[in-house]
Amino acid sequence: GDSLRGAIVALDPKTGGELERVVTGLDRPWHITTDGESVYWTNSAFYGSVQRFSDTDGSTSVIQNLLEWPYDIAVYEGLVYATEASGIKVLPSQSSGTLETIPIALASALAVDETGIYAVVSDNANNTSAIVHIDNAGGVNELYNGDDVYGMITLRLDGNYLYLTSFTGLFRGTRDGGPLVQLAWLDSFSSSPDAVVADCFVYYSNQKGDVSRIPIQGGEEQVLAPTQGGVYGIAVDEQAIYWVSTGFQTAMRLDK
Repeated sequence: GDSLRGAIVALDPKTGGELERVVTGLDRPWHITTDGESVYWTNSAFYGSVQRFSDTDGSTSVIQNLLEWPYDIAVYEGLVYATEASGIKVLPSQSSGTLETIPIALASALAVDETGIYAVVSDNANNTSAIVHIDNAGGVNELYNGDDVYGMITLRLDGNYLYLTSFTGLFRGTRDGGPLVQLAWLDSFSSSPDAVVADCFVYYSNQKGDVSRIPIQGGEEQVLAPTQGGVYGIAVDEQAIYWVSTGFQTAMRLDK
């Protein structure tokens, strides 16, 4: 609704200080990622978009407009990947326009590496989900399906492992479809939690709006930023943690 409009991107130093608003007028910011030089996010609406903010010069640009409900986003080797209703859009990171549409319908979460694309594909009408790998030649290999992966809405990579979030928890699987291990019960997860792997931790959010992290092998949760107002996207680079808060209508940065 309109409460998600007019969002801002802000810098929020870990040591405190005045909030700096650097971008205004965003429309339903949803998931976010970074390549260490720029931050990219989806604005999720029927006519949504992908935007970019440069950490180097502070500029903001639209990479692609008129996307139908864009959801998750990833960046790899100079390309931006975004899921939307028609499939997975492949976009240039430093200019505008669509390079390719990969026709994987109902893809939500995704992750990208040198082998191709990993994606969560859901059929909500039949209450089924699958996790697939799309190789660079376009071949599709199903890694997981059935009740164990229904409702998985975030997918991230780290080494040989896949990290996934659902409405209730944080899970770890493998690239070859090995057994899923639940790392944490998170029954307060929001309707669109996010997670990202960095520094031997999984960073994630919950419905209370906490930004937290847990060791990749499981362990004690550490809350980094409490009550951030409905966190729907998290990204991490060498300098900072970024997240989108729909409740505060902001995208935030917390220096490490």
